[in-house]
This record gives sequence, C-alpha cells and structure tokens, in this order.
Amino acid sequence: MKASIIVNQRSKGAKKVNFKYTSQVLSADYETVEIFMIRDFEQVESIKEVVESSNLLVTVGGDGTISFVVNAMMKYHPTAKLMILPTGTMNDFAYGVGMHKGHLSDLLWYKDAREESVDLIRVNDWYATYLIGLGGFMEAFTRPNANAKQKMGKLAYLFAGIKAITSLYPFNYKLNGKDGRARIIVTSNISSVGGFRKLFPIANVDDGVLNVLIIRKVNILNVWKLIFMLFGNRLHQAKEVEMHSVVELMLESDELEDMDIDGDRHPFETLEVKVIPRAISVIVPKK
Repeated sequence: MKASIIVNQRSKGAKKVNFKYTSQVLSADYETVEIFMIRDFEQVESIKEVVESSNLLVTVGGDGTISFVVNAMMKYHPTAKLMILPTGTMNDFAYGVGMHKGHLSDLLWYKDAREESVDLIRVNDWYATYLIGLGGFMEAFTRPNANAKQKMGKLAYLFAGIKAITSLYPFNYKLNGKDGRARIIVTSNISSVGGFRKLFPIANVDDGVLNVLIIRKVNILNVWKLIFMLFGNRLHQAKEVEMHSVVELMLESDELEDMDIDGDRHPFETLEVKVIPRAISVIVPKK
C-alpha cells in the first residue's frame, strides 16, 4: 500500500505543512509514503507513474492542484483515494467536502476519518471538481496571477470581483437549445464558489445534481444591491437571478473567449457538461 503526497511548489501555504509529521501519520496505514514536488500542472501525464502506483493521493495546494490530480486519477487510477490538505487561496472544493486549513497542523482527525464518495463534473474531455464559470465576474477570479494571489491572498479575488461586477458585459448564449443573454452563468455541484460559502445554499457534493446560476440584468441601479447580496450569501434571492438544477447541459456562445474551471482560466469552447455521481472517494474528517 502506497500513499503519495503531491505538493504544488508554487503554493505559499504549502510551507505550513509538516511533511515529516504527515508522513508519519499516513505510515500507520500505508507501507510506503512518498512526497512529490510539482511545478508543471499542464499535462496530467507528468504524474502518470505516481498515480498508477498509489492507493492514496494527498494533494497539497488549492483547487487547481486538486483538479489536476483528480483528472490524472480519472485517467490512470480512478479507484485510488484522494485526501486534501488545502493550502490555496479559496479552497472551495476542500470546504465542500468538509476540509479546512485548520486540518493542516493537526492530523488527529485522520484517525477517525471516513471515506466519502463525491460527484465530479464532466466538461467535454476534462473533469471539473466543482466549478464552471462564464462571464466577467467569474473570469475576474482567474485574472490575478500566481504572484498576486500569493501577495494579496483573498484580497486579490475580492478587489477583482468588485471591479468586475461593476463592469459586467452581457453575452449571448444557447443553453440546451434555448437562446438567452446573460452577464454571468455559474455551474457548480457544491455550495461554496469563489470563497462565497453559500452561493448555492442547498447544493451537496454527492447529490448527483448540477446547480446553475444565471444573472441576466446588471445596471447602475441594481449593481450595489447584487454586491451586497453576494457578500451576504443571499445572491440566490435576488430577482435578477435564475437558479436551475440539472444533471447535464450543453452551452454554446460565439461571444465568450474564456471560462473558469475550478478557479483557473481556460479558452472557451462549446460545453457538453454532465454530472458523474459519486465518481471518486475522498478521505475527510468524521462529521
């Protein structure tokens, strides 16, 4: 039995992890514990051998690191288990499965840990762990580069988000064959998105459902109300917001250049999206 700890070297928070202690804790259940420092997160093939040979994959980084490792798991070893030590800026997916930064310094929770089967989102030929975001606001969360994120942390996202929501541009789209025009479209399988813990209040990571939020109208009269409701975790109550629950969708647009997948920017392309129920097993603290 082997556990592999995959560390994002660019994650400033990774310095807070005591890897010697973590390895000792894991060695109670795994004969071999190895640590791999990763800088290149472009090709999942780069960790193929690590994933294929491991029974447990421990990610040390943020949502982008988790997304990368999960895609390698789904391609090379889908029955391996995942454990998350969240050291990113937002850690939305980790929060969604019950992990938080307080679990970094003290692994006493691991003794009574449980396995939880969680959903994934199939996005064309990629697997998203929790998020597809379209429109100026969600793109804003990908604009701060790695250095800005490390220096400013959540402030980088906060200021970028406020700036973007006051200058949102509308785009035309076709969702499941129906034409529409919106400022923002967000699809997620968890409640926490962009650090806003209740953007989708009733979402659960294992309910087999995709939650879709659409904001159609933003103007000088309602923008501050929307900002207030967003930071108060009540955006879903705004009359300008539509909420839908689906298991799959197709979305097309000739006006979008970028999209957000798990907190990272990707070139936009026509989306074929489907929830994959209980796709992977995650080691999480006991409830």
